[in-house]
Amino acid sequence: MVRRHVDFVYSAALRMVCNSDLAQDVTQCVFIALAKNAAQLTDHPVLSGWLHRTAQHIAAQTVRTNKRRDVREQKAAAMNELLTSGTDSTWEDIAPELDAALSELSNADRDALLLRYFERKSAPQMATILGTSEDAAQKRVSRAVERLREFLAKRGVTAGASGLVVVISANAVQAAPVGLAVTISTAAALAGTTIATTTATAVTKAIVMTTLQKTLITATIVAAVGAGIYEARQTSSLRTEIKTLRQQQAPLANQIQQLIRDRDDAMQQVASLREGNERLKRNTTEIPKLRGDSARLRQTQQELAQLRANPNAAASLADLMGRMLDDPEQKASRLEEEKMTIKRSHAALFKQLNLTPDQQQKLVNIMAEKEVFGVNLGMALLTGGSSPSPELQNEITTAQKKFDDDMEALLGLDGFKQFNDFERTLPDRASLDEFKQQVKKKPLTAEQEKQLIEAMIEERAKTSSSTLTEMAKSKVDFAAEKQILDLQELINQQVLARAAEFLGPEQLAALTKYQTKKLTSDKNDFKMFQRLFNGSPK
Repeated sequence: MVRRHVDFVYSAALRMVCNSDLAQDVTQCVFIALAKNAAQLTDHPVLSGWLHRTAQHIAAQTVRTNKRRDVREQKAAAMNELLTSGTDSTWEDIAPELDAALSELSNADRDALLLRYFERKSAPQMATILGTSEDAAQKRVSRAVERLREFLAKRGVTAGASGLVVVISANAVQAAPVGLAVTISTAAALAGTTIATTTATAVTKAIVMTTLQKTLITATIVAAVGAGIYEARQTSSLRTEIKTLRQQQAPLANQIQQLIRDRDDAMQQVASLREGNERLKRNTTEIPKLRGDSARLRQTQQELAQLRANPNAAASLADLMGRMLDDPEQKASRLEEEKMTIKRSHAALFKQLNLTPDQQQKLVNIMAEKEVFGVNLGMALLTGGSSPSPELQNEITTAQKKFDDDMEALLGLDGFKQFNDFERTLPDRASLDEFKQQVKKKPLTAEQEKQLIEAMIEERAKTSSSTLTEMAKSKVDFAAEKQILDLQELINQQVLARAAEFLGPEQLAALTKYQTKKLTSDKNDFKMFQRLFNGSPK
């Protein structure tokens, strides 16, 4: 029993008293106490936990009997002597605080650590001793290491979990002086047979030995010396291997992270390809349909190009848009495109409302029909050249009410309110998603995203509530449209002023560039439509 645990107890005592001679005295007292209390420890599953606590109590009593000045001087000398084999500075920081941190752990966590890294038990051995499964034993060890690291951090010693395990495994248990186990075994055996005898008496009796006892002790010392040399060589070899592994760990970790990123990118590409493949399989007519749409689009683009060159193209443009509105294939194509667009842009809303697939499809159909109705109505008003009749106004009001009633019946009152809130903020969230693609080198944090979308929504609501005007009924009111563009420029300036408080310089410059580019594009579109509808060259 002494030979099995003497290195562990001696190492713990040495860390506590920082003196080799005092550590030997503490170790001997611990095993004498073990012999005296053997009857009470028969049912104790993890003996190393009891030995550690006992060593800590006896060491504390021993240290209190010495002056602090003497302890500090002896600590430096003892540590220099014991760490000549190459212990690094991390262990020098951990060693003085290790046992105090161990004492703050629960009994279960401390027992798990001592079995795994001090007694070097394997996972199956730990499971047998603790009466649990291997997975549970491993989890208990991992939890104990993390708590030990936290306790050490509170004492000013910082180390990663993996580094802490390596350092403790390599340095926590050191070979006790040769012959100490024999001396302690004799004293403990005498203490166990004669409980009432004092330690001094036990040691005195141990001196009186027969010739046979001396022979046995001499043989034991020889074996202990050989074992000590062998263990010292093993320890030195293990420390060399640990240093080599540490040097190799950094590049391997970088390679692993790169491989993980490459794997994730490849998986995303495969998923995208699979999705496209499945979509093509479900609809075998999609390719011919796309080819037909492409041909019609090229024809429309050619006609629009001819109209742009004609300063008096209003009638021709009205005719072109009329044909587009009346074409059944164009209507069906626009409807399907709207549905696909809505599914992408409103995916977050579907999740927020917790809609079933059937409810999602119904909502998409209503929204797509409403959007196509609005586009058709807008084109008709833009090319009609006259104010809408009262009958048409009633038709518009009735259609709008029907769309709203259908949505409210499908979503409920609260869901319909959430839908309207989502629609109101959708343009700003779409702008945020576009901007995020521009700052991949300096990506926004979650908090920055939250603050930026709040600024965009609040500034738009605050400014638009008193400034936006309606389009004229008889023709396109380009003055009102120009006012809307000026309003957007004002909103951009207000958003930039708020964003300066939480965005970095590079992010703020990217936001300014994005807003300027988007507003310039909108103004160019405005000028193009102004030329088409008014025949103005400016």
